[in-house]
Amino acid sequence: MNNKDPQALYAAKTVAIAYQNFGKEFIKVPVPKTLASLQLSATNNYEKTGQTIHDLTTMLNDPLRGMKAILNYKKYSDALGADLEKISEFLQ
Repeated sequence: MNNKDPQALYAAKTVAIAYQNFGKEFIKVPVPKTLASLQLSATNNYEKTGQTIHDLTTMLNDPLRGMKAILNYKKYSDALGADLEKISEFLQ
């Protein structure tokens, strides 16, 4: 970022895509009805987290969007963590 090198943000794009792809696969996993709402929430939070990571890559060209992405990343990744923790508790 200090060198204003757009290639430095390439890794973030691959991570964003990985989050989004994982969410697409996660929703396909059959779950008991009692877990369906948590699965949907986690899937949505995978997508939102991936999107905010992707938005971070715009930091050099659109700093406002990049700063908003930082705030949203925290919100969505925390929500995803909470969803996964609840799913883990259910499965124990």
